[in-house]
Amino acid sequence: MDAFSDYIHIKDNPELADLISSRCKNYLDQCSADEKYQGEKTTFFEHTLTEDTELIPLYNFLFEESFEYCKIIGIDVNVLTPSIDSIWVSNIGYRGSHPYHTHSPGSHLSGTFYVAVEEDSSPITFLSRFFYNDSWYDLPFVQKNQYSASSIRIPSFNGRLVLWKSDLIHGVLDNKTKTRIAISFNITLHRK
Repeated sequence: MDAFSDYIHIKDNPELADLISSRCKNYLDQCSADEKYQGEKTTFFEHTLTEDTELIPLYNFLFEESFEYCKIIGIDVNVLTPSIDSIWVSNIGYRGSHPYHTHSPGSHLSGTFYVAVEEDSSPITFLSRFFYNDSWYDLPFVQKNQYSASSIRIPSFNGRLVLWKSDLIHGVLDNKTKTRIAISFNITLHRK
């Protein structure tokens, strides 16, 4: 029997990435590098994307996939309305990183949509809920699996959406490329 599993939703939409790529690059051109995150430019502190009508196809896609996520984990989507709490575009450049963190409390779902990503860009890495207190870390596993892995990496590709519960620990380590543009966001699910 499986118990207490976390689900990470992945959906690819490269056409959407192509559609909004120039808009995202324009936002980043208006930003200065953020001193907190080596090699990163982000609109997180400078611009809000929630009112940008040119990104409506993105918002619709995020809402559709949020409902797919909910259906898979058994939530009745007929009584919910999603809203975007925050949304921002970032580029993690060469040797850039974004330390491990969560997006909670507050939102139900968080995600990243890759807009313009060079081959060999760093994946997003998720840590298991027991990562920092794993009493089994030194046992001789033949092969780690869903019951024993302490982290998972999901490759970044143009048009890939990765969606997860907001309290999952995640980060990006030591990017090897100049361009890794992604839109990150938080979604709350409201009862109608």
